[in-house]
Amino acid sequence: AATTACGRGSSNNNPVKETLKCVITFDSTSQAMKMEKISKQNKFEGRLIPLPPIISAGCGLAFCTLVENTEKAEQLMSSNGIEHNKIYQLLI
Repeated sequence: AATTACGRGSSNNNPVKETLKCVITFDSTSQAMKMEKISKQNKFEGRLIPLPPIISAGCGLAFCTLVENTEKAEQLMSSNGIEHNKIYQLLI
């Protein structure tokens, strides 16, 4: 069963182990949506998720990708004028 960057894998009854992810927060929903749009256009793996409860900042949305994609995510945001709040590494 394949697992996406921030997905939970297949629907079988096997529990999915939490893994370290890069979670990027934004001050505005428009910046979060722009990150999702630009990532799709660039075939960059990741997706928008609800803000994890452990984080109490930002617009309520976060972009989640594999932790090894953190540097590429920063480059993608920088080159496309996307303003983010913070970048976290979380087990999710």
